[in-house]
Parts: sequence; structure tokens; C-alpha cells
Amino acid sequence: MNQGRQERRLTTILSLDVVGYSQLMSKDESGTVATLQHLRRSEINPRVDTYNGQVIKLVGDGSIIEFSSVVDAVSFAVDVQHALARSQSKSQNRTGSSFASASMWATSSSMTKRYTAMA
Repeated sequence: MNQGRQERRLTTILSLDVVGYSQLMSKDESGTVATLQHLRRSEINPRVDTYNGQVIKLVGDGSIIEFSSVVDAVSFAVDVQHALARSQSKSQNRTGSSFASASMWATSSSMTKRYTAMA
């Protein structure tokens, strides 16, 4: 009486969002978009691969990223925070904007925890 077995897998969904994005856009729209695109290419996307993640969706300043491990998701979040802080401390004097603060939500199984790291 096996009426179709459902395949189940444990996954972790991480939501990455830039704090103050609307304010940054109101000050310098083209510069903000260019900076975010550069940071995605140079800092975020390589780390998604390093921690075995997969970008599910990009929306403006937000990203939805799937990881097969909670440890990988949290390690990614911490690594990205540190990388963005290093990157922005070098360029903040030139651009006047900061992407070093991000709010991250990680959901695994039926539990939700918020990870907010302020670099």
C-alpha cells in the first residue's frame, strides 16, 4: 500500500538583504547598483560556491540562497560579513556608501532563526 513515496531532504534557506538599500539608492542610484553588482561578483557569488550554496532568486538588494547544511549557511554568512567589511573599509572613503551590514535569515527544517551580523 505504498501510495507514492515523497522524497524529502533537509535544506537551509538563507535570505541576504542590504541594510539601508533604499537610502543608498536615493543618494546615488547608479553607483549603488554598480557597487552591489561588483560585490555580488567579487565577494558573494564565489562564497556561495565555496559553501556549496545555490542562488535561488535575486531581487533588487536581496538574495535567496539554498544550502544543504546549516553549518555551511552560517559559515557563508559570517564569511560574507567579514569580506564585505574588508571590501567596504577600503572603498567607503571613495564611494561614501556601505554594504557591510546585512540582515540574514536562515530557515532549516521547521525552525527559523535570525542571524544578524554587523561587521
